[in-house]
Amino acid sequence: MSDFIAPTEVPAGKGSNAEDGVFPRDVTHFFGTMTVQAKPQRLVVLATGQLDQAINLGVVPVGTTINGFPDAVPSYLADKFPQHAEAIAAIKPVGARTELDFHAIAALKPDVIVGTAAGAHGRAFNELNAIAPTFLTEGYGYNWKQDFRLFAELLGEREKATQIMAAYHARAARMRQRLIEAGRNGDEVSFGRNAKKGLEIYGEKAFVGTIAWDLGLARPASQRFDAIIRQITPDQLADMDGDWLFFSEAPAMPRAQEDRAAIEATWPQLKAVRNGKTQDVLIEPWFTMVAPTAASTVLDGIEAALLA
Repeated sequence: MSDFIAPTEVPAGKGSNAEDGVFPRDVTHFFGTMTVQAKPQRLVVLATGQLDQAINLGVVPVGTTINGFPDAVPSYLADKFPQHAEAIAAIKPVGARTELDFHAIAALKPDVIVGTAAGAHGRAFNELNAIAPTFLTEGYGYNWKQDFRLFAELLGEREKATQIMAAYHARAARMRQRLIEAGRNGDEVSFGRNAKKGLEIYGEKAFVGTIAWDLGLARPASQRFDAIIRQITPDQLADMDGDWLFFSEAPAMPRAQEDRAAIEATWPQLKAVRNGKTQDVLIEPWFTMVAPTAASTVLDGIEAALLA
C-alpha cells in the first residue's frame, strides 16, 4: 500500500468560524472569503461529485453540469434519494464541467455557485462570480473528503458532514477487518474503464484508490502510480489486470477497429477474466462523482464481490 493518505479535514485557513445554521456567515474557500447572507437554496454546482455532496447536505441544486453522460443527474442519486425525486427531476443542465454555459447558469438565478479551484472553474472565477457569489473547493478525486467538509462549511452543516463521514469510515473499518478475517486483504483490486479517450486505469490517488486504501486492499503494481488516471493503449491491457477488476463500459467499444481487435485478443487472457472476477460497474459513482453516496456505492460493490 502507498504511504499517501487522502486529506479528511477542512484545509487549514478555510471554512467558517460560525456555528452550524448561523447566517450571515463568512466562509473562506480556495479563491477567497465570501459572506453568505442566508442558507443557499438555489445552488448551481459545477464539479463532479458536488451534486451528490449537496444532496447529502440537504440541498438539491437547481442546476449542474453534464459530465460526458446523457443526463445531468446520474441514476444512482435518484435511486438513493427517492424523497427528493421531484426536486432531482427538476435539476437543469448548465453545460459541461469544462465547457460551462454561462447563460444557462445566470438564467437559474443562483444564490451561490459551487465549483472547484482546479481547472475550468478557477479560470472562470471572475465571470462566475459576476453571476452569483462563487465558492470553490480544491478539487481532484483524492480530496473528496476535505472538499465535502468544506462544502458543509458553506451550508452551515458541519455536524451533518461529520456524521456522514464518520459512518463511512466506520463501515470501511468494519469491512477492512472482515477482509482480514476472510484472508482477502491481500487481493489486488484493479479499477479501469473504456472512456472517450480510450482505456484508462486508476491510481492510488483516484477516488476509488482512496477507498481501496481505507479498506486495506492491495493494488496491482501497474496502478501504484502518483497520479489519478493513466491512459493505456490496447497492447498495455495487462496493466488493467488484478485479482479483481472493477470495470466500466464494455471493452468492445474502443475508438478504432485495430483497437477492437487488440482488446478482444487480450481481454480473455487477463487473470481476473479467466477467474471470473470482473465486475461491471456504473461509471458515475465509481469513477466521476467523488462524494459520500458514490463512496457507499463503491463499498457495496466491493463487499458484494469480495465478501459475499
